[in-house]
Amino acid sequence: MLVTLPWTIIGGALAVVLGAMGIHHARRGVGRLWAAVAGTALGVGGFVGSTALIWSFGG
Repeated sequence: MLVTLPWTIIGGALAVVLGAMGIHHARRGVGRLWAAVAGTALGVGGFVGSTALIWSFGG
């Protein structure tokens, strides 16, 4: 599990960036706003949660 934990940080950061891009496009009328907001929120939760878990282990 600890081997894949850094990948969750990368995945969470990528989800935040792509979700922010989705929000930008949805406001222009191209996509769905709530799906982009939900993806961004889940990305933030994954990024913060996995970062806090690594930090709590002291690494």
